Amino acid sequence: MAAVAKKLASGLSNKSPRFLSATVVNIKVPSANIYGKTMAGELEERPPPWNYKRFGFHYGHSLIDGTTKRFNDNTKVIVVDGPPAIEKTKFAKDLAEELGMLYMPSGCMDDGYINRYGYDARNLDADIKHERNLSFDEKKFSQNPTAQDGALDRMLLEIYHLKCMKYVQGLRHLFNTGQGIVMEKSPYNNYCYMEAAYRQGWIDKETRKYYYIIQGQTLEEMMKPHLIIYLDAPTSVVQANLQKTGETGQVYSNTEYMNHWADLNKKDYLKEASIHSEVLVYDWSEGGDAEVVVEDIEALNLDYYDKYSKKHEEWRLHTEDAYWNLRRKYTNEVSQFISMFNFPYYNATKIWKTSDECMEWQSLFSRVPGNKWLPGYNEDMGEPNPLFAFGGYREAFYNDGPWFIESTVTNSSLQIDHDDKIRASRRAAGIKNWWYGY
Repeated sequence: MAAVAKKLASGLSNKSPRFLSATVVNIKVPSANIYGKTMAGELEERPPPWNYKRFGFHYGHSLIDGTTKRFNDNTKVIVVDGPPAIEKTKFAKDLAEELGMLYMPSGCMDDGYINRYGYDARNLDADIKHERNLSFDEKKFSQNPTAQDGALDRMLLEIYHLKCMKYVQGLRHLFNTGQGIVMEKSPYNNYCYMEAAYRQGWIDKETRKYYYIIQGQTLEEMMKPHLIIYLDAPTSVVQANLQKTGETGQVYSNTEYMNHWADLNKKDYLKEASIHSEVLVYDWSEGGDAEVVVEDIEALNLDYYDKYSKKHEEWRLHTEDAYWNLRRKYTNEVSQFISMFNFPYYNATKIWKTSDECMEWQSLFSRVPGNKWLPGYNEDMGEPNPLFAFGGYREAFYNDGPWFIESTVTNSSLQIDHDDKIRASRRAAGIKNWWYGY
C-alpha cells in the first residue's frame, strides 16, 4: 500500500495528500528543489570530486579548488528515521538511488568493535576477566538492558559517539564532492533512547547528566539536516515485525518503553527539528514506495526563505570563504571533534573504568590484527612501509574505530614479546582466530 502521510501543521499547501509539513514558500525568490531521476536533467554536472581521504583539505588547497563549484540542488543532507523493523534501510537505499545521493548507514556498535581490517573485538570476551570489559551491543541490550554493571550507560554514549562520527563523515563527503547524502538515523534524536531508558530505571542519573554535557558540546558543531523523513508505525505493528524477525527480548516486548520512545520522537524531537529542517512523516505500517516520497520531496523548497527564518539558517553561508572553512573543519579537525567526548565528569561512575579494567582492555585490544600500530602503518596487514605511506594515515584515521590504544600500557615487556611470538606461530599454523585465546 502506498504510504500515506499525516498533515502535521495547519495552513500548509495541500497539493499532495502525502505532505506532512513545508514552510510557506517565499514567493519573492525562485524555488529550489531536489530532483529525482526523472528530473535529473535539471541538475548541473559536477566537476570531479576532491580526493580528501588522501590529501585532506587545507588553506592552500582552497586557492586551487573551490567548494561551491560542486554544489547543485541535490547537495543536501536527508535523514531517514523511525522505529525498528519497518524497512528503513531499504527505503533509505532506494531513496539515495533515486536522488543520486550517497547512502550512509546508521552508526552502531559494529562500527566500534569491528576494525577496518574486519576483525571483531567481541571475540576477546573469552579472555576478559573484568565484567565491565565484556562486549555489549544492541542484541545484548534487547535481551537484558541492565546487564554488566552499567553496560547500557556506556553503550548509549558510545552509539551517540559513533552516530556523530558517521554524520561528520557524511558532511565531509558532501563538502568535498558536492554529492548529497541520505543517512539512516542521526545523532540529533539519540537523546530519545537515553530518556526512554532513564524512565525505565536502566540508566544512572549521573550518566544522563554526563550525556547532556557531551551532547551540548558536540551537536552545535554539526550542520543540521535539510530534510528529515520519519517512517512511522504503531508500537503493536513494530513489535509484530520484530517477532517475525526473531528480535525479541525484554526491551522490545516492553510496550511502555516502546511507546515512550515513539512519543519522544514524534512530540518532542520532530517538533523541535521542524524549526530548522523540513520534516515529512509517513505511516509505514504496510511499507511504501520511495518514488512516491520523491514526488513530495521535489515539491519542497529547501533553499529559499525569508532572511529571518531559522529554516536551514546555518546553510546560508553566502561566501566561498565560509564554505571552504567548514569544508576544512569537517575534513581535517576530526581529532578536535573527538576530544569533545572526553569531558572529565567523574560523578558518572558507570562510564569510567578502573585502571585495572583499562589495562586489561588495552592489553587485549592492542593485539587484534591491525591495532598494534595506527591504521595505515600495519605492514603485517599488507599496508606499505610507513616511510612510503604518504597520506595513508588520513584515510585510515577517518575510518578508524572509537577505541584508543596506549602502547605504553603493558604488564611486562617480556610477556608481550612472548605473546607476540605465540601469535606469530598460531598465524603460521593457519589457526583461524590466531590473535586471541593463547
